[in-house]
Amino acid sequence: MRKLILILMITLTFNCQRNNKVEKLQMGNTQYIRTELVSKGKLIYPDSLKINNIKGTVWVECLIDTNGLILERRIFKTDNEKLNQAALKTIDNYKFKSAVMDNKKINSRIIIPIKFE
Repeated sequence: MRKLILILMITLTFNCQRNNKVEKLQMGNTQYIRTELVSKGKLIYPDSLKINNIKGTVWVECLIDTNGLILERRIFKTDNEKLNQAALKTIDNYKFKSAVMDNKKINSRIIIPIKFE
């Protein structure tokens, strides 16, 4: 069941556009509300990378706890490895609301794209 939820979360992360509605999933008798990005921190984009025109997207996978805090983070996919450290520093400033399953907060994973343009 948890693997199915993780797969659905990854799919939702890539396929859903952010809006003001809480996104709920119903699977049988189980109701699930996905992890929500509450606020983005400042983009950490080092001048050395900007000057050298290094651009791209880094997808960061995060484990979010029941308080919305990041327990773990790792690079899921990257367009340019030179951007990885900046993406990890950037994601540390993001705020999340935890996922909920059957009215109970749960740890969950989410993949966030960080764009450097």
